[in-house]
Amino acid sequence: MPSTDEAFIEDQRRKAVSKWRWHNPYLAALLASIHPLGMLFTSVPAFFVYLIVWLAVWFWWPNRPFGIGIAVGLVFAIYAYYQTLWKNAAIEKWKYGLPGTGKQNPKNLNPIT
Repeated sequence: MPSTDEAFIEDQRRKAVSKWRWHNPYLAALLASIHPLGMLFTSVPAFFVYLIVWLAVWFWWPNRPFGIGIAVGLVFAIYAYYQTLWKNAAIEKWKYGLPGTGKQNPKNLNPIT
């Protein structure tokens, strides 16, 4: 029976090869910083977390400090950037055999078979 780490790595490899698509990390950060719907570009569970936080800040906190909305958007933009970069690195490494930097665009390359 494989250890938990080996099972996790194999699960991530399987997702990188078959499920995930390469996305531009800068676009993911920009979309996430503008509105919670932009987080759908990165991850559905993160979208729901961002939506709850966004609704709490805008509707249930009437006397909020001035820059709190900007800070929330910035935090989720940073998360979206690094999450997209991590997924891209996994795709580049396991699907295309490239060094996994997360910033190479392998869309014109043939996947490893």
